[in-house]
Amino acid sequence: MGAAEILSKNISYLLDNSQINQEDLADILGVQPSYISLIKTGRRWPRPALLEKIAKAFHVPLHCLFEEELPNKVIKTKTVSDKKRLVLIYDLLSSRKAQDWDKAYSVLEALFKKQS
Repeated sequence: MGAAEILSKNISYLLDNSQINQEDLADILGVQPSYISLIKTGRRWPRPALLEKIAKAFHVPLHCLFEEELPNKVIKTKTVSDKKRLVLIYDLLSSRKAQDWDKAYSVLEALFKKQS
């Protein structure tokens, strides 16, 4: 099985086993749903930056997109909007300094302690 076939199979698997549908993924990635369809059918190969965003959207390491035996564990959040928020938070922090990550972590940690 070639890389394009593995990628298309794994994206289809992730879409089928998560709370993200093709339209939601397209929205998260900033592409048209038809482009996701082309990737799923192996007719288009996404650029490296888009591959990274796909992996982030499904909360899997990038290499998982190319594994012939994709692990059955798909991290799920409560709703699609939660996934969009997580991707947005990550995107906002990815260009920041380490101390900003530390501040964000402290805030999140405090919020989770309040909920416990």
